[in-house]
Amino acid sequence: LSTNLEPIDTLEHGYGVVYSMCVYGSRVFCGTHSGHIQQWQRPIGAPPTVIEWRAHSGTVYSLMVAGRSLVSASRDWLLRVWDLASLMLVATLPGHRGTVRCLACTISAPNTVFSGSNDHTVRVWDVNTLEDSEVLKGHRGWVRALACSTDGDRLCSASRDVRVWDISTLQCLHVLSVGHRIFCLAVCRVSEGCVQRDTLYAGCARGKIRSWRLSELAARDEQTGELPGRPHRAVRTLACHGPLLLCGDQSGGVRVWDMSMRPVQGRSFDVHTAGVRAINVDALTNVVYTAADDRCVKVWGEMPFGVI
Repeated sequence: LSTNLEPIDTLEHGYGVVYSMCVYGSRVFCGTHSGHIQQWQRPIGAPPTVIEWRAHSGTVYSLMVAGRSLVSASRDWLLRVWDLASLMLVATLPGHRGTVRCLACTISAPNTVFSGSNDHTVRVWDVNTLEDSEVLKGHRGWVRALACSTDGDRLCSASRDVRVWDISTLQCLHVLSVGHRIFCLAVCRVSEGCVQRDTLYAGCARGKIRSWRLSELAARDEQTGELPGRPHRAVRTLACHGPLLLCGDQSGGVRVWDMSMRPVQGRSFDVHTAGVRAINVDALTNVVYTAADDRCVKVWGEMPFGVI
């Protein structure tokens, strides 16, 4: 996948503003402001199909596949676990005392789920036993984003600062100061050119993207890299795919950066007409999906050079 992307399709259904998204094989799951979950399927050579069900009583802020389950997190303070094959409800997980905004899991422990909430905590869940085992405290604001390192030994959580946790001991190792609300996190999982594996990116309310190398963090080390932002355009969502960093902002803009180059090479698009909430990439087909407040999901493909 390169920066040579163009929108190739649009998925639209009903009335729901899409707040969250998860790509799993040929299926695209979308969580909406109305509390519904949509499952889109895009079979080769056929039009896309969608089914929709009421999953929560409030906005679905995050979706994630963990093991054989789909996990949803909502404004109603709950996590719900759905069977990935039948889409039937398996369990409802109470515990948080506020909106649940974000989810994460690791490849080293696919049945362990982390959830971040407006109650300033991160909870650790086992989707096999359907219980929470630990509560991570320390943030002084809403926990809006979570991300795990490539090998699954570090968990990063974001509020007005970024906290880096040792997953084996659940101890906080580092606190990284940003100074503004952080809306999203992403971790690069490859080393290529000028970008290194386990580089952490954080998008903030001021429209800037800051970065740290998790492998080089030392106690009290707050040195960061920074990408130029668009003034007054908060960075709402980030995703890494290979050496690419994809960014969506509150005004509907999408940016794609090739982090392996110096200087960094990138392209900007204004395809959505309202704020972008989620970006996901199908790793098998290199198809990119962006969801926004304009009530649609854009499907992006890589164009041959010379076509644009």
